[in-house]
Amino acid sequence: MVFAFRPLEGGYEIPMRMVAANIYYEWLIYIIMLIPITFFLYGAFKRLRVWMVAKADASRNEKLVTRFINFLYYTFTQRLVLRKPVAGISHFFLFWGFIVLLIATASFAAWDKVGFPPLVDDFYIIFSAIVDIMGFLALIAIIVLAVIRYIQRPGRLNDTKPLDGWILFLIGSILFTGYIVEGLRIAGQIQLSANLSQILYEKAASPIGWIFAGMFSGMSTESILSWHRFNWWFHMAISFLFIGLVTYTKLWHIFTGMLSYFFSNLEATDINVVENIEEAETFGVENIEELHWKDLLDLDACIRCGRCQEACPAYNTGKKLNPKITIIQTMKKHLDEKAPYLLEIKGDQQEEGSLAMTVDEVNDVDQAFDQKEPMEQSLLYDIVSPEVLWACTNCRACVVHCPMEIEHLSKITEMRRNLVMWQGDIPSEAQMAFTNLERNYNPWGVGWASRAEWLTERKIRDQVNLLGEDQGEFEYLLYGGCAVAFDDR
Repeated sequence: MVFAFRPLEGGYEIPMRMVAANIYYEWLIYIIMLIPITFFLYGAFKRLRVWMVAKADASRNEKLVTRFINFLYYTFTQRLVLRKPVAGISHFFLFWGFIVLLIATASFAAWDKVGFPPLVDDFYIIFSAIVDIMGFLALIAIIVLAVIRYIQRPGRLNDTKPLDGWILFLIGSILFTGYIVEGLRIAGQIQLSANLSQILYEKAASPIGWIFAGMFSGMSTESILSWHRFNWWFHMAISFLFIGLVTYTKLWHIFTGMLSYFFSNLEATDINVVENIEEAETFGVENIEELHWKDLLDLDACIRCGRCQEACPAYNTGKKLNPKITIIQTMKKHLDEKAPYLLEIKGDQQEEGSLAMTVDEVNDVDQAFDQKEPMEQSLLYDIVSPEVLWACTNCRACVVHCPMEIEHLSKITEMRRNLVMWQGDIPSEAQMAFTNLERNYNPWGVGWASRAEWLTERKIRDQVNLLGEDQGEFEYLLYGGCAVAFDDR
């Protein structure tokens, strides 16, 4: 029978592994697994709804082949993550360790139920050995990452939260208990074997499991079988807990990071062009829901690795700007607080077909929640201060160093645009520069008539012909901007 109990045997006629041997009611696992999968799908649906509150258009559906290649390349090579050698290599083996373990779990289950793929003989030994070694490398990787976060404590990891430690512990527990289960299985098979040669192939097929099996060599067969059953169910329970928690914790970056790679900005600039500027009713972004959906996806993709913080010249010179905390994480917290209200409003609009809510409807929504503050808060001033925004030098270091392809700069420029073009809130230095541009065509306010004096100062005036408009065609054009003409640097 497909779901019948299988006793653990000392060895098999050909190298193989009998899936779920020694496990009573093993078939229940296929029913129980629906619970974490349901939690996962529900959480993913909730996050998708949050992204959809974004009002700005960002289709990101052009160049699909290029996007798909980017998705495959950056996801499976972990190229952007590997820029930090120690943490990057550890993350690489953790990622691929879980990929291999997932493939192995599905393959063994499929072979057990439908007979394909045929995991027997030499193929089983090679396949199992690869899985065993990759899982062990993943276990080493999680230990290294824990050491970096909690012992080395680099400055970029300055916002570690208690949940971060529990997630590392959960992942490590899944990997470690997997080897405990494997070791108990092999130890039981050794004791049930007529001679060691019956099970010796497991030394090659499961080299790490074979080492763990030595830990249980002094136990009785009955104790080994009992502990094997207990640890098998415990291992499955925490594995299902992991699946159920993915969309509710920073584990969600596993999937949002992949989406971010696919929908990353393929243009050469981080500044969005204002379409139909003369007809635009507003400029830039004042509230979080006015961002693009990719911007909201970015907030979920952030893993708080701190690489943007580490590379930011404003942060490193003592400014209040911190791309990780004062931009991305602050905005994420605000989005999570405001999203329930926005979703309630969006739901009412869809039901009634209205374009805006009435005052009574807004009051009804407010009364449905304990807090009113999130809807009253503006992204500008209340959440992200102008001082933070104007500290940015637009150098793109945060964007370049981010392993998740998060677009920090586009968010900053959109909020700045609203400050300047809608709020009229401009720093005095910028106001002076704008005035000088209007009067003298340069931000320094130097007289326009002296534009070409720099040529004389550099003793190259006789080598350059100054041509006005409509002066015909020429092979080379030297364009000296206002910085060349007026800035002594």
